[in-house]
Amino acid sequence: TGVDANNLTEINGKVDSQSLTTVAGIQTLTDSMNVIQSYAADNTQTAPTVTNYADIGVTGVDANNLSDINGQVDSQSLTNTTAVQSLVDGINVVLAYSADANSTAPTVSDYTTAGISGVDIDDLDLLNLYVGGQNVTMAELPTLVIKVDNLNVLLGYSADSTNTEPIDTNYSDAGLTDPRSINTSDYNQTLADSNFTTEVQIQALVDAINSLDDYADGTTTTAPSLTTYHIAGFDELKDVNLSVINTALINNTLTTLSGVQTAVSALDTLANYSLDNTSTTPS
Repeated sequence: TGVDANNLTEINGKVDSQSLTTVAGIQTLTDSMNVIQSYAADNTQTAPTVTNYADIGVTGVDANNLSDINGQVDSQSLTNTTAVQSLVDGINVVLAYSADANSTAPTVSDYTTAGISGVDIDDLDLLNLYVGGQNVTMAELPTLVIKVDNLNVLLGYSADSTNTEPIDTNYSDAGLTDPRSINTSDYNQTLADSNFTTEVQIQALVDAINSLDDYADGTTTTAPSLTTYHIAGFDELKDVNLSVINTALINNTLTTLSGVQTAVSALDTLANYSLDNTSTTPS
């Protein structure tokens, strides 16, 4: 019982591939096929078990991945055993790599087949860097894909400023802490000159520029360090001039990189002239 026009082709295929010659074997196949197809159409129906998948000839399903597989069978409405097997294979590649970075790295196709959308060849290496050996779950992957996609925009612009210029949401959606939309142009200015390759470097940049702003407008009384200025892009600033620049930051409320740069350049000109009056004359 349970065979109809909707499942006949699938059941015939499995009867053949599994060489089923008993009524009991065929009935078990049919029952499990119907459980899976019913769940794919309506997730209020009984969820398939590991045994149900095994009965229809789908391999690689176990207690560890069953929930992820059922979720995708439902969301993708998979009623074809070939598609279900591809799904299982894709999920297993991703989960294996997430558990151990020495396993085979997932391809774009693996992610797509596993139900993870938005992955393309441009983001793949960076995504795998965040997945490999990090025990990322299938449920966490969609959010991670968004993060990586935006982080890739930031890194791409840092590598080559002719690439797409980041907007404020690229910083926030990349998962950075406290990116401020008012500072986006300043972040981009330093980013374009830095050739950063990691999220940590970009976070340090955001923190540095925010720290300068917070000291300038009185949000904090913690004076920026020389390292903070250097990370923000002011490599020419010397330690001997640090306290003078910090005073200028407060007295002039310098909350933009261009304002800080004007002060740093002016101080540099004065210092050079005091040491050598053949240098540029201060104006």
